[in-house]
Amino acid sequence: NQYSIFFFNVGATNYDINRQQTGTAQGYAAKRSGSAATKWETSETTNIGFDASLFNYKVDVSFNWFNNDTKDLLVQRVRNGLEPLVIQPFINIGKMRNRGFDFNATYHGGAKSEFKWDATLTFTHYKNTVLDIDGNPETFFSSGTSRFGNAFRTQAGHPISSFVGFQIDGFFETQADLEALDQPNAVIGSWRFKDQNGDGVINDDDRTFIGSPHPDFVAGLNLGAHYRNWDLNSFFVWNYGNELYNYTKNFYEMRYFVGGVGRRVLEDGWEPGKSDAALPKLAPGTESGYTELIRNSSMDYYVESGSYFRAKTVQLGYTLPQNIMDRLQLGSIRLYVQAQNLFTITPYSGVEPDITINGTDTSNDLRMGYDETSYPQSKQFLFGLNVTF
Repeated sequence: NQYSIFFFNVGATNYDINRQQTGTAQGYAAKRSGSAATKWETSETTNIGFDASLFNYKVDVSFNWFNNDTKDLLVQRVRNGLEPLVIQPFINIGKMRNRGFDFNATYHGGAKSEFKWDATLTFTHYKNTVLDIDGNPETFFSSGTSRFGNAFRTQAGHPISSFVGFQIDGFFETQADLEALDQPNAVIGSWRFKDQNGDGVINDDDRTFIGSPHPDFVAGLNLGAHYRNWDLNSFFVWNYGNELYNYTKNFYEMRYFVGGVGRRVLEDGWEPGKSDAALPKLAPGTESGYTELIRNSSMDYYVESGSYFRAKTVQLGYTLPQNIMDRLQLGSIRLYVQAQNLFTITPYSGVEPDITINGTDTSNDLRMGYDETSYPQSKQFLFGLNVTF
């Protein structure tokens, strides 16, 4: 990142120095631009917490409040339109804060009986805020989708990688609706975008913040029980309050292809007098409600709740009695059956709400919560045998 890199390639970096077109000389071309001033990010962290055991050690509790300020954020520089098409360096620009708390509580039950059990609850809440970008509150970094840009924005005063776009404000139902708002290519039956500044014209000035990929909280529940030779262990995850940018809908509902169109385009399309319409009018040519602006714009149509509750692991085991082990001259034998991702409860219409597990640009912090076809976590059933000698 510190130094500029050049390369040579036969046929790609030759130069006709004398412009005689009788011969060329081997040269070099820029591949990556460097930045000697770039340095590592720095963080200042404050933690305040406590640990406690209560009720004769039946309850264990821990709490930690944290404030983490990250300075000199590393962001890849945006290429100037006049610069060569080379890889841009990472530069230091901006400051970000993560503030929240972690809470843990464990209860141990049945210490004096054959039936013993315990439950552990973990709870995490944080708020992410970008504090500064180059000292200018109007400066921001943006990222887009494979078909249109500026769907994600990182700007002071907002969470990193916030979603931006138009807000849908119903449909153009009548000719009077079309005359009241100047929206490019609009027809009766197309979506009407909200006029944010009230000037009667829909343009880039009406794009606004429409969602955040950051959850209100993430909770986990661990349950364990033991009765004689039987044991049961389970782990559940609850992710609540975040939103996802479900860009997969652009492929099967925005009419880009002749085939592969979702049924909702036909069943939920606008028709005169249809009060529960969810999508624009389906019609040929210029009468289609899927106008150029609608098909190629970021909007809250893509933003959905990413909350989910999932049974990550449930395992039931049985350990053979010791008298059998003595006859077999073995230490122990344990049989178990385990289910992974047994069920998931979510309002998300995509195939996988936990999109951090897919390979879709998960390393890009400027495009968090972006779903462009994610591979779902599969449901698995395992049978196992543990033997100790």
